Amino acid sequence: MNTQLTNRTHKTEGFSLIELVFSLAVITLLAGLIFPTAELYLRNRMISDTHDEMKRLSDAVFKYYENVGAFPSALGDLETKPAGASNWEGPYIRPEFQGDVANNDDYRYDAWRTAYVLISSSSTVRRIRSWGPNRTDNSGSSDDIDVDVDISPVLREQTRQELDEINLAIVNYNSTHLPGTPLSTTFATLLTTLQTGGYLPSGGSATARYSTDGWGHTYIPGPAPVQEVTAQGAP
Repeated sequence: MNTQLTNRTHKTEGFSLIELVFSLAVITLLAGLIFPTAELYLRNRMISDTHDEMKRLSDAVFKYYENVGAFPSALGDLETKPAGASNWEGPYIRPEFQGDVANNDDYRYDAWRTAYVLISSSSTVRRIRSWGPNRTDNSGSSDDIDVDVDISPVLREQTRQELDEINLAIVNYNSTHLPGTPLSTTFATLLTTLQTGGYLPSGGSATARYSTDGWGHTYIPGPAPVQEVTAQGAP
C-alpha cells in the first residue's frame, strides 16, 4: 500500500531536466521566429503611417498655395498665419493632427519623431521628406521617404482664367474698333490699350496679374489683327 502511494507521488513531480531543456529550446526557436517578424511589421507600419501623414501634409501645402499664391516657408505656416500672407484661410491642419508639440508628436514629425524637411525642388514643386527609420538624411536615397507637392494644376487654372478674361476683352474691343484701330502685337501695349479702354481692370495689381501666365511668361498675341493671346505654359 505504501509502495503504490510512493510511485504515484513520484509520477506527479515536475518536468525532468530533459523536458525543461527541450521546452526552452522550443521557446527560443519560436522567439527567434516571432521577434524579427514583429519588428518588421512594426517598421512597415511606421513607414505606412508616416507616408499617410505626409500625404495629408502635401494636401495642406497644396491648399495653402491655392489661397496664398505662394508656398509656406515652413510647415508651421499651415497652422499659424505668417506675416504678409494675404488670403490665408487656415489652419490647414486639423486639430487632431496637431498633436503634442512638447513630445515631437505633431504634424511636423514622422513616426520616429524626427522633423520633416520641406525642400524646394523647383519653382512649382515642394518636397516633404522624412529621414525614415534610420533618422539620417540620405538625400532622398536609402530609407528616406519623399512626397512631392506639385502646384502646376493651380498655375494651369490661373492661366486659363486669365486667358479667358483677356481674350473676351479682345473680342469686345475688336467688335468696336476693327477694322480701323487694331490692337498692337506687342503684349504690353495691347494690355495697356485694353485697360485704358475699360475692357480689363486697371491698376498695378491688375497689370501684374495679366502681364504673365502662371509660370511667369508674357502672354503671346496672335498675328495682326490680333484675335487672341496664347500662353507658353509650363517650361
